[in-house]
Amino acid sequence: MERQLLVDLGRLARNDARGGLGPRRVASGRIRIREVHEHLQANLDNYWLRPPDPAELVPGILARSAEMRTAGEELIVVGGPGPVRAARALVEAVDGDAPIRWMDAPDPQRLEALLARPAVWMLLEGPQWADDVVVEANEAGHPVAIAGAGEPDPPPSGWWFSDPRVVDARQAIYGEGVLTIAAFAGLDLGSFLAGAGDMLRHNAVPGLFDNPAYAVGVPVATAVKELGFDVVLHLACSARLGAFSAWIAAVWGSMLTGTTRVGGLEHPLTLNVRSGSAGDEDLANALLPRREGMAIAWDAERESGSAAGYASRAFLDVWAREVQPVVRVRVPGLDAGTLGGAVALGLHAGVTAALCLDLDPRSVSGATAWRAEQDRLTAIDDLQHNH
Repeated sequence: MERQLLVDLGRLARNDARGGLGPRRVASGRIRIREVHEHLQANLDNYWLRPPDPAELVPGILARSAEMRTAGEELIVVGGPGPVRAARALVEAVDGDAPIRWMDAPDPQRLEALLARPAVWMLLEGPQWADDVVVEANEAGHPVAIAGAGEPDPPPSGWWFSDPRVVDARQAIYGEGVLTIAAFAGLDLGSFLAGAGDMLRHNAVPGLFDNPAYAVGVPVATAVKELGFDVVLHLACSARLGAFSAWIAAVWGSMLTGTTRVGGLEHPLTLNVRSGSAGDEDLANALLPRREGMAIAWDAERESGSAAGYASRAFLDVWAREVQPVVRVRVPGLDAGTLGGAVALGLHAGVTAALCLDLDPRSVSGATAWRAEQDRLTAIDDLQHNH
């Protein structure tokens, strides 16, 4: 990756001088981060942090996505909210106008309109309603691609491939299903995975402030433990990073939930992990007065002159003046390589924050999320039928 992401702790320094969260307070956790570092380096695969080998995965995905583009003018992606959010994070960062439509919840009217379009349908297997929708699309004559953790019968016209990562947003970002969708949109998968691999190597450095993931994740854990903060805001300083910030907020929300220990006693911890942009007045009104939140700003610097860029920096200045800490991730040119680096950094930093808080970042499994979603939809159906 020629252009490296930079974690800017400048606004934390302001907090340090004013008695808030700053580098000196963060540095007090050096002993803990040494333990976390040793554990992480021995368990990268257990936390889904290692990107797949481009040589093994990319050729097959490129061939499949080329066939899919030949078969339909656009792609309709169907699946649960987590994997769909992961796919959108990549697609909208590379091309906000890609010919891809999304369906992450049952919607009969939308389904009827989409079935009339000359499209290829792609299922990120999981919820039963999504399986049913794609069966209906296939019966209507549409070519179908299925990425699944199991081994269902292949559709009569289309593609099926095994993707054990499809279970949730954390794993799906490196899965064959999401990467096929990204390739359809034109993402350079080789550069993306190379960028993720480069960041993984940077995250192998043991130093607290020399390791990008620790520079992002440890301040979050410190703010929660030392200051009692309960809000983490992932702020998109670029329109192209809006879907990315929504994905990483969802990932962190699942990681930073569970039972932690304070003073030798166990107690439940659920952080309010949010995403948004500086132009969201409701977000600002909800979070700024509380003075109990931390912001992580994802800033694509080539767009720094945009309205979103100016508004974001103004928002962050106000946030910092309220003694609310800010970590800024500077992305020097948003391309496939730096996007891969941002994905790897976001995942690694979230796992770091969870482990520093004595949480298990794997505690919410994809199967649990699927069951919860299906139970919710069943309850809605029952309520509608009973009225």
